Amino acid sequence: MAKRVLAGYSLIRSYLGVILILIGCVLLLPLLVLIGYPEEVEFAKCFLIPASVSIIIGIAMSILIVGRPKEKLERNHDAIIITTAWIMAILISTVPFVLSGQANFLHALFESTSGYATVGLTVVDVTTMPHIFLMFRSIMQLFGGVGLVLVVTTVMSRYYGMKLYQAEGHADRVMPNLINSARVILAIYLLYILFGSLAYMYFGMNWFDAINHAMCALSTGGFSTRTNSIQYYSNPAIESVSIILMLLGAISFLAHLAMIKGELKKVTKHCETKFMFWIILISTIIVSGFLIGTNSNVFRTSLFHVVSAITTTGFSTEIVSNFSTPIIFILIVLMTFGGQVGSTSGGIKLYRVYILFKDFIWHIKGRISSKYVIRPNTIDKFGESVKVEDDEKLSIGNFALLYIVILILGTFVITCYGYTLRDALFEFAASLSGAGLTIGIINATAPAGVLVTCILGMFLGRLEMYIIFIAIAKVCDDVKNKVVG
Repeated sequence: MAKRVLAGYSLIRSYLGVILILIGCVLLLPLLVLIGYPEEVEFAKCFLIPASVSIIIGIAMSILIVGRPKEKLERNHDAIIITTAWIMAILISTVPFVLSGQANFLHALFESTSGYATVGLTVVDVTTMPHIFLMFRSIMQLFGGVGLVLVVTTVMSRYYGMKLYQAEGHADRVMPNLINSARVILAIYLLYILFGSLAYMYFGMNWFDAINHAMCALSTGGFSTRTNSIQYYSNPAIESVSIILMLLGAISFLAHLAMIKGELKKVTKHCETKFMFWIILISTIIVSGFLIGTNSNVFRTSLFHVVSAITTTGFSTEIVSNFSTPIIFILIVLMTFGGQVGSTSGGIKLYRVYILFKDFIWHIKGRISSKYVIRPNTIDKFGESVKVEDDEKLSIGNFALLYIVILILGTFVITCYGYTLRDALFEFAASLSGAGLTIGIINATAPAGVLVTCILGMFLGRLEMYIIFIAIAKVCDDVKNKVVG
């Protein structure tokens, strides 16, 4: 007797079960810290309980997928899987914080969202938090940065894996075989973390701080084991290692693959790479100008914070609120721009910003040139001249507009709690872009409404907004069709 074909929401449920198993495994990883800190074994149950429940439920949900024929996912069902997967990961990861008493539910939800969204804003006191929870925060950022779906593609088909990978906000197709892509990307990132950790240790960090900062720098997450972030070390070498790791995290997966193949010229010619270089150079010069006379390490401070902002990492070597207003607004712009498409960073993404700038230039040139002159609108993508179609320009323009509208709305909500426009704009821009730099609004005493607003901003920004709205619309449409039908 032929087995019933798995399709529709039954198929969605099965794939979500696989992701639940992954989430459970993620919750088990912090237990490795007990090898170095066995005195924290009392907190093991805070991770074992939610991990076990997640894995058991995941197995029960995904058992249907084994050996069963499967139909293709319906249109936009991938959006439902991605959105639900992220909600599950965030909610389940609040449990260890709540069970241990490290945070109430709202603060735990904020910390979990900030972790998976690779934001880096925090409402907990890292000076009193056990090492196992500090490591858990870093692990969330690593998995959130690389992408939950990318990690589970080895258990999904090539077709479904690619759809989910792209739905999560990754526009680049790294390799024709996504399963191999996942393995290559994870291997590259683990190698970076290893070398980053060793470099940090060589320049003075202890092993625990080194591993945590390497993971959070590469994932452009920005969580730190120290209250004052990288400033705690006051070490130029440690800052240099951080800059390298942040930049590695902010360039696309495709660029890493090209570098591994020795195709460095493709990376340096890529439009986003050149655009990022010039933005960092010009911004560093401008910020340095504003810092002259107020800081003893003008270039060092400028470069670090410019890189931290544009990569949307959030590490800092100075108290951001001490910067002048012009510097604050430069950092806001950089955070909003973000890193490269297909990287761990957030923001609008440099590719989109570059296309917006180029489209403006193309438009001006078109107006002043002869009507008989046809100018192809092309850009350099990893050594190839690629034409930018009108549909792509329209899509990018719509995304940028939606991003700015949400940025304005979130800023307005925060100003309703009595904060200045400058401070509210900075804090919500950091939340929406996943940057994690803070001007001081986000802390344990921040109003609940501000925290909820930033949680929504972090979630929307990480999944690039469209995917969430599409998922909601698809569910509503399916429910309506079922009721009517």
